[in-house]
Amino acid sequence: MNAYDDCRCFTVEAAGVRWQLASLADLETLWDRLADDEEDDDLLDTDPAALRRRRQFEADERLPYWTELWPSSYLLAQWLERSQSRICGRRCLDLGCGLGFTALVGSRLGARVTAMDYEADALAFARRNTVENQAHLDGRAPAWLCMDWRAPAFRKRVFDVVWAGDVVYEHRFIPPVADFLDRVVAPEGVAWIAEPDRAVYRPFIEAMHRRGFDASKAYAAKVHARNWPAGGVPASLWEFRRR
Repeated sequence: MNAYDDCRCFTVEAAGVRWQLASLADLETLWDRLADDEEDDDLLDTDPAALRRRRQFEADERLPYWTELWPSSYLLAQWLERSQSRICGRRCLDLGCGLGFTALVGSRLGARVTAMDYEADALAFARRNTVENQAHLDGRAPAWLCMDWRAPAFRKRVFDVVWAGDVVYEHRFIPPVADFLDRVVAPEGVAWIAEPDRAVYRPFIEAMHRRGFDASKAYAAKVHARNWPAGGVPASLWEFRRR
């Protein structure tokens, strides 16, 4: 987190309460910062933070998308509230948790939530957001883990429910995400993936089918999210179950 000086706070309503969330500066500012790091080679000799960001970008295109709360996360939070009876007391995983919003919502609704992300900075803000929203959690809080879905450290088929918001936004993510879900979803468990009707999602459904999962569209709505068009953004939530 020391690599970034800018911070913003905002509120989101979900599960009957107003959540106070903190994040980094807006995504456009962070894009500009990455570009500045790339253009100024002299900076890399003296600024370890800039060097780290550039190496991460070059190695894995680790773009700071986690700084935003995307429409799919709003839809996923709505679905979790509708599905409280299915997650309460269950072992659940938030895959690519970002700022921790849906993990916190799940915890409030009684789920036993583990939340993972690839980015340590994202998890730092997720932990901060846990502290800011303790009054909504009734003593419950997610377990935050930094993990790469390509190298999962979980036992096989350990989670009753796995949820994620808009994690399959490029074709290169299809095989590792499908493999990960195949590994961690319990035999009678489900995976819920919210997405904004991207074309890339059809090949993902096919990849899950090849791994023995059936898919059904469980929920769809126009989501009204901050910093997005007032008319709403269409999004869908897919449920995957083993055949």
